[in-house]
Amino acid sequence: MAFSVAIEFSQLYHAPWIDSIRQTTLGGLILGFGFLWSDLICYAVGVGLGLAIENIGGIVPGKDRS
Repeated sequence: MAFSVAIEFSQLYHAPWIDSIRQTTLGGLILGFGFLWSDLICYAVGVGLGLAIENIGGIVPGKDRS
């Protein structure tokens, strides 16, 4: 979660050197282009759902959860 939030906030920084990295295919996929508050909400919801599935229904039959 912290990594995703850091990447999202890095999108507020627009120095020429990092914008040139964002112009590449890989740089654009990893760093993104624009900051959106809604992305942070989506990250939090996704983490929450993952935790809920893990804690409520994620028990694998035949495997001890100790």
